[in-house]
Amino acid sequence: MAPVPFKSQAKETGGENHYDLIVIGGGSGGLGAARRAAQYGARVAIIEETWRLGGTEKMHQANAYGFTVPEGATKIDWSTIKRKRDAYIERLNGIYERNVEKDGVDYITGHAAFVDKKTIKVLPTYPESKAHGGSDVERQYTAERFVIAVGGTPTLPTDIPGYEYGFHSDGFFYLEELPKRAVVVGAGYIAVELAGIFHTLGAETHLVIRRDKVLKAFDPMLQDTLQQYMIKTGIHIHTNSHVTKVTTDVEKPDLYKPFPKVIHTDKGEEIGADVLLWAIGRHSLTDNIGAEKIGLKLEKNGDIPVDEYQATNVDNVFAIGDVGGKALLTPVAIAAGRRLSNRLYGGVKDDKLSYENIPTVVFSHPTIGTVGLTEPEAREKFGDENIKIYTSTFTALYFSMMDPEHKEPTAMKLVCAGKEEKVVGLHTIGQGSDEMLQGFALAVTMGAPTVLPLLCYVSLMLRDDLASNVDTSASLCSKTAQRTHPTMENTFDQPNPAFHFLTPEPFKDSLSFSPFHFAASLLSAPASPVDLSALFSTSTIAADAQVDVEATVVAEKGRDVFLDAKVKLAKLLDNVHDELMASKKRQEYQLNVARQKDARIAVKMVKLEIRLAKVLAKYRKLKHGRERLSSKRNAARIKICDHQAGLIDNMNMWTTCQDIAAGSGLFFPPYPVNALASF
Repeated sequence: MAPVPFKSQAKETGGENHYDLIVIGGGSGGLGAARRAAQYGARVAIIEETWRLGGTEKMHQANAYGFTVPEGATKIDWSTIKRKRDAYIERLNGIYERNVEKDGVDYITGHAAFVDKKTIKVLPTYPESKAHGGSDVERQYTAERFVIAVGGTPTLPTDIPGYEYGFHSDGFFYLEELPKRAVVVGAGYIAVELAGIFHTLGAETHLVIRRDKVLKAFDPMLQDTLQQYMIKTGIHIHTNSHVTKVTTDVEKPDLYKPFPKVIHTDKGEEIGADVLLWAIGRHSLTDNIGAEKIGLKLEKNGDIPVDEYQATNVDNVFAIGDVGGKALLTPVAIAAGRRLSNRLYGGVKDDKLSYENIPTVVFSHPTIGTVGLTEPEAREKFGDENIKIYTSTFTALYFSMMDPEHKEPTAMKLVCAGKEEKVVGLHTIGQGSDEMLQGFALAVTMGAPTVLPLLCYVSLMLRDDLASNVDTSASLCSKTAQRTHPTMENTFDQPNPAFHFLTPEPFKDSLSFSPFHFAASLLSAPASPVDLSALFSTSTIAADAQVDVEATVVAEKGRDVFLDAKVKLAKLLDNVHDELMASKKRQEYQLNVARQKDARIAVKMVKLEIRLAKVLAKYRKLKHGRERLSSKRNAARIKICDHQAGLIDNMNMWTTCQDIAAGSGLFFPPYPVNALASF
């Protein structure tokens, strides 16, 4: 978007240490807010305690990152993985620093804490910070507004004896060796992701969870599918277990080098491990930011409550990212930060981020993608009677050539609400779930009904009808009756057609223009019946005549079906016209309501186009039937001509016999009268 110039008071009247905006925290959300505000012309500073901007992200590669496959045996060079990963993160940090400098944002290192509502102090933290623009003395800065984006940190269970023999998820990146045995405590997305990594890299892996299922906030289908596959692949899951203590015989162990330890649970289990990773949750880093100095409200876990505009209870202080406790995702933090700066410095007064229908991905094995309400949430919100669920399970084509034990599951679920079956939730697990989720998230956000399974069904039906030999109109009528009200569960459970939109070759020409134009021409055509009985003669041989008469009856029935379809089509077009007229009167409603109603009308138009396509298919079959009848008529005429020629030959031969008999004085009877009548 083109930046709107902002008149900076700090640049004109402020001192060296005065800013329009100070962002506390150099993660993704803080960077998004700081850079966008600076682009509008504000004087901005960003303060980061760890002298590294951008946070950290995991990275997975193959041969170039330490994986080799000599003679069929996989070897993993952990030191190469760690070195490459650290180099990649350092390069990202450098990119973030250059971007900040390019946008004119002042980058300050140190720990920030409020002195009052307009002043913060920055304390020196690490010795390295001085080399990155920091200082070894306390400094103070002032600003008109502040954004808190300090993020969060993993929680450690300090009440468990021996907890210090394990580390949290951040420590995973500091491991110097790949352990042979690993125990992960926790049931959230971080726990299942890291347990999957340990197991994939060859470690004997145990997952200890307090409940009976992993991922408690996710849809039950995802929970069951993932947990069953993790167990199938060899991960040991200890359900309904609480860690009571951790013991080791090693004195002063190096935490980031594998060493033997025992994890004890309340069920009497003793699990041996070389590495223990705590993944029991996260809390915000707001302990020492001077919240009490300005009256900033904090939750028990350190989160800062904010409204829909990211505002705190202090009028000039805002909070974004993980510190707000909602949707702990990097893209969400970036979007929230940019929208905040748009509103404060870009003149977009109502710009805000909606936290509904945010797509979420879990990089488990296999991956998970989810957006919208889970099935239990939807049933609680809309009631059981207003909810319809569509599910599909199949094996992805990627695994088709593999042995059964190596095939990952693929499962999908649509959660639909209301008579129009608006999709309020979509959940998928399997190969590629992370990549294809974004498009479905857009459909859910726009309030799309269940168009996908309907289009799948129709495309498959048309493919079957048009690719096969055209049968009689009676068979067509039978198929139409059977497919008038298909069961959507059966449709969605077809073997792996779930996301294939197939347009058969014979049908492409007819879809090159709008079916509405075809409908208009169809309805304006004369409705006079074709005189099919004139195609045949009653003098045809009895057997052929019987066949042709039956074909005529079939064609006439097909014509009646076609004419009836025209009437229904006209009614449908009238209904769509009425809906379009009604939608114009509803444009005074709020924009989001209008969009939803427009989407419903668009879906009805799609359904109408599908019905028109069916009528077109029927019309083509009827036309083909007429051609067949015409061919039979011509064949019958040829047969009649042959019969007539035979009779003439018989009469000539008969006359010749009479002449021979008369010359010999013999009597030969005249030609039979019934034969003449037949002629």
